[in-house]
Amino acid sequence: MEEETSNHSPPAFNDLSSEALLSLADSYQVDENYEEAVDAYAAAICLFRDSEVDLQIRALSHRSAAFYKLKRYNEAFEDAQKSLEILSTKKPSGLRAGEGELCHCRAGLAAFELKRFREAKDALHVAAQLASLNERLRNQDLSSNLIQECDAKLKLPQAPA
Repeated sequence: MEEETSNHSPPAFNDLSSEALLSLADSYQVDENYEEAVDAYAAAICLFRDSEVDLQIRALSHRSAAFYKLKRYNEAFEDAQKSLEILSTKKPSGLRAGEGELCHCRAGLAAFELKRFREAKDALHVAAQLASLNERLRNQDLSSNLIQECDAKLKLPQAPA
């Protein structure tokens, strides 16, 4: 998957390290500047070394959240899935607490918006389990509520194609 920054990215991106770009992207995210956050995350992802697994997961997961806020659900789902793939194959050593839970939750939220209710339910179920293990009741409740919505959607009769 080839990453690129958009044409309106600040030239200063060229002078920043991957870690600095990730911090900048997180700042944009906090300030609700989601387009700028996406650009900065993309620039950071291009620069990460293979050994920077924790940072790759974090950048993909956080960019997924920015895409979600922009209602770009396909891209949000792809980034969440990629972060989960890296999480399961490369075994990060210094991942922030709750980051795996967030990856699953973000995949579930995006899948839900894409009306991929089986995938949403599966991802949200894992997120709820991790939230329970980490004693994050709010996240567990959110996932549980969305799982119930997925169940309701899955039980609806499908319209003929």
